[in-house]
Amino acid sequence: MNLRIALQLCSLLAIPINEAFIIRPKLYQARLSLALCAELTSLRVSELKSELKDLGVDFSDCFDKESLMAKLNHARGSDTAGNGSSADSSADVTNLEEELSTTAPAPTPSSPSPSISSQKSQSSPTDLLQELGQKSVKELRQELASRNLRWAGMLEKKELVHAVYDAMQADALFSATGLMTPGQVCNMVEDDLRREIQAADKETPLLVDVYATWCGPCQLMAKELQDAAQELGSSVRIAKLDSDQNEKLAGELRVQGLPTLILFENGKEVKRMEGAIKKDQLIEWVVEE
Repeated sequence: MNLRIALQLCSLLAIPINEAFIIRPKLYQARLSLALCAELTSLRVSELKSELKDLGVDFSDCFDKESLMAKLNHARGSDTAGNGSSADSSADVTNLEEELSTTAPAPTPSSPSPSISSQKSQSSPTDLLQELGQKSVKELRQELASRNLRWAGMLEKKELVHAVYDAMQADALFSATGLMTPGQVCNMVEDDLRREIQAADKETPLLVDVYATWCGPCQLMAKELQDAAQELGSSVRIAKLDSDQNEKLAGELRVQGLPTLILFENGKEVKRMEGAIKKDQLIEWVVEE
């Protein structure tokens, strides 16, 4: 099996390269051997579940093929260690060391990884792709899920990286801060919301919901706002502002009742409304001239 494919599988199963292969003289032991990589990939989901069931392993927390593969790999554990003759193992070690020396990326010091959403949209495409490539498969999937983007059919990490990259590029065009996502309500702080309001290059209207956590009607409005955001999609940017946490901006916006809905176009307020309303009424109010 091509080592490049094996390395991709290690990445897919979130196993560091330097931990995936444990090489010692006269002993070849792989936590995820090349043979096992090929075998697990070739198995169907039903076959993975069947073997896990035979091994008495609970897989109720596995929702896709990748997690089933990881679970089965862990369950097999010691059964896969030490298989094969010493002569074959020694030869495999030599070949593997040669391939790893030219194929595997050099290890880098570990450091706290920032959240993907906080990355600057101004980063160059190459830098941004490299930063995303350092994220774990789990982080990439969570980012796609937060944007209501499907990832179940993406079997390789590079597919997840490019999907998140494309989504972030779309966000940069949609939002001045890069924090807002079409079809989603973004809870913002003063500085970020000011940038969104004042963005002269954004023709997409901005709807701001000024609320308070203790306000009953505001809580009722939250679901209606989210449902409206999903239906309006990329036609409107929708933000929430906590009036207690952002008193200065709430004062500048002359908020007198809660919740207050304010619609901006080209940096200027065009209309406002106080009180909670249903999704359909909200959409009608936003789109009417």
